[in-house]
Parts: sequence; C-alpha cells; structure tokens
Amino acid sequence: MRVSNDSNHAIQIDKEKCIGCSHCMRGCPTEAIRVWNGKAIIDDEKCVDCGDCFRVCPVKAIYVSLDSIPDFSNINRNVALIPSVFYGQFPARYSKKDIDSAIIELGFYRVVEVEESVDLLKKKIIDYVSRHPAENVISSYCPAVVRLIQTRFPELIAHLIPMKTPLEITALKLRRELRYVENLQLYYITPCASKTSSISHSNITSEVLINAVIGIDAFYNLVLHLLNVHHGIASALDVEKGISKTAVLWGLSGGEIASLQGRCLSIDGMNHIMEFLEKLDIDENHQFDFLEMKACDQGCAGGILNSENRFFCVGSMKNRAHASLTKDDNNTTNHILNAEDTQINEIQNCSVLALDKDQVKALKIMNKTRRLMCYLPGFDCGACGAPTCKSLAEDVAKGNAILSHCVFMQRQMEKHHRLSPQHAFNIIESIWGKDRLDKDCNKKGAINDYS
Repeated sequence: MRVSNDSNHAIQIDKEKCIGCSHCMRGCPTEAIRVWNGKAIIDDEKCVDCGDCFRVCPVKAIYVSLDSIPDFSNINRNVALIPSVFYGQFPARYSKKDIDSAIIELGFYRVVEVEESVDLLKKKIIDYVSRHPAENVISSYCPAVVRLIQTRFPELIAHLIPMKTPLEITALKLRRELRYVENLQLYYITPCASKTSSISHSNITSEVLINAVIGIDAFYNLVLHLLNVHHGIASALDVEKGISKTAVLWGLSGGEIASLQGRCLSIDGMNHIMEFLEKLDIDENHQFDFLEMKACDQGCAGGILNSENRFFCVGSMKNRAHASLTKDDNNTTNHILNAEDTQINEIQNCSVLALDKDQVKALKIMNKTRRLMCYLPGFDCGACGAPTCKSLAEDVAKGNAILSHCVFMQRQMEKHHRLSPQHAFNIIESIWGKDRLDKDCNKKGAINDYS
C-alpha cells in the first residue's frame, strides 16, 4: 500500500515477500520509502521510478508492474518497438536480422527500432543548444531524471530541453504511417521502470501511442528460446534496416553529447545526478552547454529489466555501432512529422518541496521541521522507519509520524518518565512489525540460514 494513490508508477512492492529489512529505504535516492508495520511503503509523490530499490532488495519483493505477454498470434497487427539496448543482450553469433526474424515469428507484423528517430532529434537538439549557449540545457531523454527535476529541483525545469524522446517520436511516426492499418497494436519492450510510468502518464494525458509495455527480461527469454531452437533464423521476411552509429549509442552514457560541440557533460547514476543538481542549483558559476543525465549506470544498458550484464551490453552495442553501414542523418521521418511533433509543450512543476499547497501552512510545516531537528540526534540510523532524521521530522510536521518513533528520543522520554518501556516497545513493533525482535535463527545470516 502506497502513501498516495498515484497509479502511474511502475515500481511496486509485494507485501507477501517484503521482510521490512530497510535496504530499499536506505537505498532510495529520493527518500521515497518508509517502513511501517514491518513492510516497506512508497510515497508516490517522491518516487521517480529509478529502480534503485529494485536493485538492492534481497528478497525480490520489489517488482515492475508491466503488461503481461499476450498471445501475439491473434488478429491484431502487432508492431514491436525495440530499443537498441535489446540487441545488446544477445550473444554475438546472432545478427540483428536473426533477432528481428525471431520477433516476427512470435507474431509481429513489423519490428521497428526505437532510435530510428534519433538523427532527426539530434538535429533539433543541436539547433536548440546553439541558440541557448552556456545555459545548462538538460537532456529530457531519461524519464526518471525529468521526474526528479520536477519533484526535487523545480527551479531547473526551465533548463530541460523541450524535446520528446526517440520513443515518443518513433511511436507517433508509426501511428501516422500506419493510420489505415486495422487493429494496430504497438508494443514497447522496455529496459526500465521509469519509461513504463512515463508511457502510462502520456497515455492518460494525450492520444494513446503505445498499447502495452513488456519488460526486456521476459521478451528476451522468448526470443532467445526461438533462436536456440532454430540455431539462428534465416528469414526471407523484410525487416527494418539498421540505424546509424549515433542512434545505436544514443541510450548509453555519453551517447547524446557525442554529437554536440561546446562544454558538455554526461552523468549517470541517480546519486551522482542528485549530487550534481544540488551543486548546480546552489552555484550559478557552473555553465555548460548541455547536460546529459541518465538514471542508470552506463545509461540504458544498466536498466533494471535487462538480462545481460551492463558492461557486456555496452561492448556489444559499440561493436554493432562500429559495424554500422548506415550513415548518420539518414532518417525517414521528415515527410511524416512536423517540427512541432518533436517538441514538448510544457513540463509541469510537481515539487515535493512545497510541503503544502497553502503557502502559510507550508511555511509552518517547514519551521516545525527545523524546530524538531533541534531534538533529533542526526544519526540517520533509519530505526524510526524513515531514512533520515530530517525525513522523520518532516513526517512528524505533516502529521504522518510522531517524535517518539526515534529510538533515541524514546530513551530521553523514558529518562524523564514521559514514556513507559512497554509503550516504547509497542512503538518499535508498530514500525518494524510484531515479534520482529524475538529470537529467529532462520533469518538471513543466522545459524539456520542455508541460502
């Protein structure tokens, strides 16, 4: 159960599996997770679907909510939107044509590589950056980064480049190109959770571009099984032509800035991005032409739904890009899309720093938070079920927690006879669950743990 009811998030927690270990709470870069009644819960307003919690969960209780894989052999005209990183999952013995042919054999009408619109987008970005020199223009490619800026750094929203992603542009192009095809269904094969939630949100606010989203891990297993059974598929079916070197590498760390001149920077990993944005927000002396930011280490090759090791994937994609015979700027979208089709009209401010819509109430909450911090120890131990003392103070100020959730405050209250030991113990159980402090030799790392 989440703190709020935002259905656009892809990251979910299986309460049956969750053991309330706090790994996810301590690993969340946006402090969106709390532990209550022995289970982790997510604050939807703070969650950016980066997937860092997914990576650290020791019992696989955190998962990505995706569409189930349907029976593709139906009357629908199914189109597979495949990101370049998908091809990087496979052993070198399988060519792109082998992989595409296997996908078609699954029941698809066409296979389209998402990054085929990159060369068109690249031109737009180069033009935009040239007209905004030294203005710290930030890439809008990674949905987790965009969401982070919307919620935690709203003053930087104006720096986000108002351009759609290759996925949105390619899907729009296909919708127009195949507008007369009946029962058209577009399936996107995703490497991460943030793209899933961004698609869910875009389908609510505008025309439906993508009908379903499937994880790379599950789809990869289907395709690999076909390839292994047939030992590679030599198909006579017409599949999409290859894309340019620039397009192949676009989703990797450094892929976007490779085409740009001037002072550009590439940053990957949520903690690195947050550290940089905090400095950028405070220090106005840093001036860049373009900032490429991707939530995952190594870019999309590090997506949580990928099957292959991210470094092997990067190597595979670079080998493919090196062998590409397709020239950059070889795109087929100009006659289908208008200049406005690549642009974002507005990026909303979803700041969680605004503690209340009423500015007077928000100011009171902020002042109360600061006063509470005078009493809290600042150890950031997480024993209260919140990741930091400041986050607990904020929760208390909002009325979502009480000061005695802090175990050190409990000792102080007991010392001054304001809290009984039994009451303190009950508070601990309300956070971490009943009987969690009892002896258990079966827990992870204990004497009976044979895993």
